Amino acid sequence: MRLCAAICAFILVLGGCGKDPEPTDEAGTKQEPLYVYSAYDDVEYLPALFREYTEATGIVVVVRHRDDKQNLDDMMAKSGSQPADLLLTSSIASIWKAAEEGLLRPLPVDSDAMKIPGAFRDPDGLWTAASLDPMVVLRQAESDAEVGYPSLGQAVAPLCVSSSALPANRTLLAWMIAATDTRTTEYSVRRWMAALQLPPREDYNGVVDALDNDACGEALLPLSAVSDERRSDVLAPPEVFFDIEGIGIGRHARSPDAAAALIDWFVSRSVQQKHAQATGRLPVTDPDEALPDGSRLSTRGIAASGFHYPDAVLLAERARYR
Repeated sequence: MRLCAAICAFILVLGGCGKDPEPTDEAGTKQEPLYVYSAYDDVEYLPALFREYTEATGIVVVVRHRDDKQNLDDMMAKSGSQPADLLLTSSIASIWKAAEEGLLRPLPVDSDAMKIPGAFRDPDGLWTAASLDPMVVLRQAESDAEVGYPSLGQAVAPLCVSSSALPANRTLLAWMIAATDTRTTEYSVRRWMAALQLPPREDYNGVVDALDNDACGEALLPLSAVSDERRSDVLAPPEVFFDIEGIGIGRHARSPDAAAALIDWFVSRSVQQKHAQATGRLPVTDPDEALPDGSRLSTRGIAASGFHYPDAVLLAERARYR
């Protein structure tokens, strides 16, 4: 028994006792795993999804779970245990910052990711949306009043919102600035604050709890935070703002071509439908089908929200939107 253990230990040192063989391509060349830096709290979902890719291609995908800030900081400092082949962020703000800091390399011009509508991609081709998360409205009472972001809380009060510290909320303000101007947006946000009965909730779950306890007449939420039971009550303005999950190839990717192929797989119609169903978001393929009649996702381009993000942060402070 001891002899067997000693032999196994010796084999482990040489390369692995009972270890799966390294993936290889058709020519027998060893393929490195792809490393994905992800901001997912659920540490089981993405590895399970990517196992389907491994089964189809033989390429192993390793997911590293950190928040967006940690992922970007490590990419800037080159301090991750393995360089990021792909970066998957939870918001426009984070993928925009990654591009601004030079942490991404361009997507191949002939890739499927570059065929996604331009409103869902970086104008310089550094990243694309991996899913869409529209900002929608829920009302507790019937009202014929038009649904719109600037008029929140005016038709059906009181209003419930989540903290402006959440990236999607700040990005909404940035989008509103891009659509009108800073002054007009600040006036709207000050009216939101006047229509509140409760202070801004710390997160989206707090807004949902307030709705369940009838503490809100109207609430602003991303679609991903709305339960299946409430989906039929979702309202949206004619032009709908949306946040995204952003995906791009890391600047120091060891396998950029393989990373580009994985992105193309991720934005394929079949995977997008599966991902949208699992996360409560919308696919980048045929997203408008899930919106209320008369509503369509904004075509202004999500990059404009990233550009005005610093202005939105200052506006929230001035308007006392905490």
